[in-house]
Amino acid sequence: RSAADAVNPSLEASGSASCLARPPHPAHQTATHAVQAPTVILRKAMPNQPEQVIESLPTAGLIRRLAALLYDAFLVLAIWIGLGFVAQLIVGAGTNQVIDGRVETDPVFGLLLFALMCASAAAFYVWFWTRGGQTLGMVAWRIRAQSRDGNLMTVRQALLRFLCAWPAFFLFGLGYLWLYFDPEGDAVHDRLSRTRVVLLPRR
Repeated sequence: RSAADAVNPSLEASGSASCLARPPHPAHQTATHAVQAPTVILRKAMPNQPEQVIESLPTAGLIRRLAALLYDAFLVLAIWIGLGFVAQLIVGAGTNQVIDGRVETDPVFGLLLFALMCASAAAFYVWFWTRGGQTLGMVAWRIRAQSRDGNLMTVRQALLRFLCAWPAFFLFGLGYLWLYFDPEGDAVHDRLSRTRVVLLPRR
């Protein structure tokens, strides 16, 4: 065999090595990044979303807030009815008296029942706000309550928000109407509890 034949294997080996060591074409790199980008976006869309993605969500408007509140009111009312029924079974019918055609409840029992109603309503909202940021009514209207940094509320924030929401609603709704004057569209109880209500995108 000639010397040229002896050189060819070395050339073939060096050519194979150069092919392996050759950097990928820029078009191939672009395609690779294009495939990886949705993966990053999907991770950012998971429940533990980072602050920069959360803050891009718009603030929920008044109509959606009130609609979600109406939905939740029926659920809370059902809880109250169940509590009243159970409490009446425990203490018996002796706490109620008919006076002048009206049913009057024992003041102590009435006060206890009122405290149970307030505690159950607070537990309802605090539970949902600190677990996922949404009550059932908020899920239906695609809104979520969260802290200012985009994380779930703390129990302290949820309790403060719940307590401030009552006067915000019953004082002629002025606390809710404040969102039309607030530069970020927040209601009064949002500001006081350092929370915000955002509108979630359609899935």
